[in-house]
Amino acid sequence: MDDVTRPLYALTQAVLSALDRGNYAALEPLTTPDLTFVDGHAGAPAVALDRAGLRDRLSVPGGTRRESTIVAYDGHPDQETGWAVVRLRRPVPEADGGTRHELCTATLLWRLTDEGWKLTRWHCTPVRTEAAS
Repeated sequence: MDDVTRPLYALTQAVLSALDRGNYAALEPLTTPDLTFVDGHAGAPAVALDRAGLRDRLSVPGGTRRESTIVAYDGHPDQETGWAVVRLRRPVPEADGGTRHELCTATLLWRLTDEGWKLTRWHCTPVRTEAAS
């Protein structure tokens, strides 16, 4: 990875870590106030949230915690905006206690602010589901 893509990659990892752990306090400073967050899982409709809705979703006691893995990454910061396309493998718990994995593609749009790069849009779509383990 070159020095041009590195800043957004590190921020992408930080966003993913905060989402995986349900840690809105860590996520909020990485986002713009007008954040739009669209996330889907195989077999379920996508959910579109603003920043307050995402805060509420991550604040659910006992909410899902997971370890997503970045499988592939491409991103580029520009003058005032940046983008990243990320292939993720993320676990999804099953009702029977098992876990299946989804391979997802996430598109992240970044805006350069006075405080640095901030996530302004997240859209994640499942591409394939792997069998439960």
